[in-house]
Formats: sequence, structure tokens, C-alpha cells
Amino acid sequence: MLLMPLHAFAQTFNHIYPNGGDRLGIFAEQINGGYHLVANASPVGNNVGFIRIQTNDQGVQLGADSIFFDNIFPYDGRYNLLSDGSFAYVQSSDINGVKLTKKTADGVELWTQVYDLPFYNEVSHGVVVEGNNGELFIYGHMTHWLSHFGQFYLIKTAADGQEIWAKTFSLYNNNETYLPNVEGGAANADEGFVLVANSQSQVKFFLRFDADGNQQLVTTVNSFNANPTLVVEGSPGKAVFAYSESTGSFGNYNTAAKFAQYNTITGELDWETQLQPFNPPILPQQSYITALAKTSDGGFLVAGHGMSASNPERLFLAKVDSTGQVVWNKHDYGFTAEVSFVQETSTGGILVSGRREDLAWLMHTDALGNVDCTTSYTSASAEICDSESYEFGGQTLTEAGNYTYLYQTQGPCDSIATLTLAVNPLDTNEYSETLCIGEV
Repeated sequence: MLLMPLHAFAQTFNHIYPNGGDRLGIFAEQINGGYHLVANASPVGNNVGFIRIQTNDQGVQLGADSIFFDNIFPYDGRYNLLSDGSFAYVQSSDINGVKLTKKTADGVELWTQVYDLPFYNEVSHGVVVEGNNGELFIYGHMTHWLSHFGQFYLIKTAADGQEIWAKTFSLYNNNETYLPNVEGGAANADEGFVLVANSQSQVKFFLRFDADGNQQLVTTVNSFNANPTLVVEGSPGKAVFAYSESTGSFGNYNTAAKFAQYNTITGELDWETQLQPFNPPILPQQSYITALAKTSDGGFLVAGHGMSASNPERLFLAKVDSTGQVVWNKHDYGFTAEVSFVQETSTGGILVSGRREDLAWLMHTDALGNVDCTTSYTSASAEICDSESYEFGGQTLTEAGNYTYLYQTQGPCDSIATLTLAVNPLDTNEYSETLCIGEV
């Protein structure tokens, strides 16, 4: 009997969701025979929230709902979706420190905890990350208003928010860092944490904290590119970092998407590879890794975008094995997207989400990054007179401009129509006539 590979049965699709608005898709999962996409929602007043989109097995939208959290300034803090479907929200507190709140999927508050920090005028709202055993980590930085010197912080809590330990630290011996900034972090299987921090000096510091909070410098990397570093745990005692490194002179920069694994105990580099959306390389180019995930075979999925002087921006999706070898690199999708999430699925496929065509977006590929169809594009032009209207995609148009309409089909891929509408002024004629008294 011939056994087919698992990815042969993975339904592939590529869809955009107008209900998601112009917000970024940040999380996706298989559920109830279909898929569940979570996108950031546009703020409403003093509320912040998310849009949840449900689809069938071909990614076709079945429904959508919104969840908003009341009385929170839209940008005053950061949410993270936890493994149990709840949300954790971290923000700077009224007193010296940060506040962590956990809410159910419907927005009901479960608990709030406040963690004290040393006195600084500005404390970043922080980022919350869930560990493998339910523990939570909060990381960020804090500075003085005028001097811009400050420190970093890392807090570890139990699943119920009870503090286990809190650490504040600097990158330099004087115990303060100029313009401190935390780029990313990842929880380890041993209940420790790996953190990437930088300062105005444009040096990235890769730091490791064990389960008890003991700090160790793994390595430093010189990079004057501001693109955040992504981190994921490799094999035990290892961490993989994805970052951009810029070289060259003004007007001729080459930004490389680097992907490297370090031993977090010894600081030794195990391997380093470079990913790009063009093969062979076209220089100069700018390439950025924006999503990273570990796979069940110990390898990694890497997604991002890039462009060159002679080529427009394009999406790339790659598989890298546990030794740093590029297994495949797909960069011929024919479009670009802002990728924020990538994950292996139980059916052997790959979920990729983010924003495309300024709308929430979800793509499901097979195990080799392939999609069985492509989005079809059509374009048309039309003219109307001033005061007339034109019907397009359910819209009544009266003004000149370029318009886009998405036709979400019942199949795996969408159709996108664009219209260029011209509005011509009405023809008018002026004339004069002389009448004598009594004439009409």
C-alpha cells in the first residue's frame, strides 16, 4: 500500500477578511473543523479589543464577533492571548510598577496583581509571555524623563499572578543604560527566560535567566537596524534568535535577515543562516523576519518580507531544520503581506496570519509552503458625470478615485477587483439675450 505524506491532505487557502478591518491578524488555530483568527480591533473610545473570525476548513468566513475591554486607553498596555483562551493584560500602574490583569475570553476580570519596581518617571507597559507550565513573565524597561537613563525589568509570576521573583538590571557596570529598550523574549522549558535588550549604542544583548532568576549574558550582536529580534527556544539549553543586520553606506544599505542558534549556557554560536526573498540574492536588498515558530520535528518556521532595488516587496516563508539548514524557502506567492504569526498545524500544514491589502489575512499552506490557488485580480475603469453615482461592490460611489473590492469566494482563494473612477464636470453653456419691454 502506498502511503501519502501527511501534507497531501492539508487543505490550503489564502483569504482576506474585511470584518477584521485594517487590523493585524495576531493568532490563528484549527478549531471545530475550521479555523479561528484573532485580529486587533480598532479602538472604540477608551476601549481596546479584538475581532474573532470563525471560518470553515477552506478559510471561508462563517461568522465574526468583537470583544472590547472597557475603560482602558487603547494604547495603554499590551494584551496576550493565553493557551486557555483567556487574555493577560499588562500596563504601568498608578504607583511605581506594573499591573497585570487576567480576563476571560468574554472580557470578565479574573484577577489583577501589581508588582513594585524602583522609582523611575517612565515605566514601559511591558509585554507578558506565557511559559510552558502556565507561569507568566513580564518584561520591559523604565527611564528618567530628562536623562533617558534607566534599567530593564523581568518579572516571573505563577499562573494566578502571584510574584515568584522580580529582577531589575542594566547592560553596563554603572547600573543604568541610556535609552534602554527590550526587543523580545521567550520562555524556556526549564521555566527560565531568554531576553533580548539593546541601548542607544545599537548593541543587542542576548540574556538568559534561569528558573530562579539568575542572570547570564549569552552574547552580544552589533546591529544598527531597529527591527525587533524574535526569540524561540531551540533544543534544551539552546535559543534561536531572528534579527536584521544592516551593512553598507547611506543610500546603499543591505539589510540581511539573520537566523542563529546559541548555546545559552556557554554563549557559543551553534549555527547561523541568512534568509532572503530572492534566489539568487539581489543586492542591495532589505529582508526582515517578522514571525518565528518551532516545529514538531525540532526545526523552525520563519516568515517575513523583503525587497530589492529592482524588485517590489514580497512575502517569504521558510523551513529551517534543527542544524540551521534551509529545507525550503518559498518566495513566489505573487504578493506581500505583514506577517505576525506562523504555526504548524495538526494536519501537516502551516498557518500564516497578519495583514494583507490593509486587511486581516489568513493563509494555510501545505507542509512545503505551497498554496493550491492564487488570488485573482481584475481591474476596470469607469466615468460618470458630476452629481451621478456608480455602483461597485455594494458601494455607491460619487467621488473620483481608486477603489478595491474583495470577493471572498466559497473556495480556497479570493478575487480582488479594483476600479478607477473618473468624475467629469457637467457641460455648461452661458448665453445672453436682449428683450424689449413687453417681450417674453
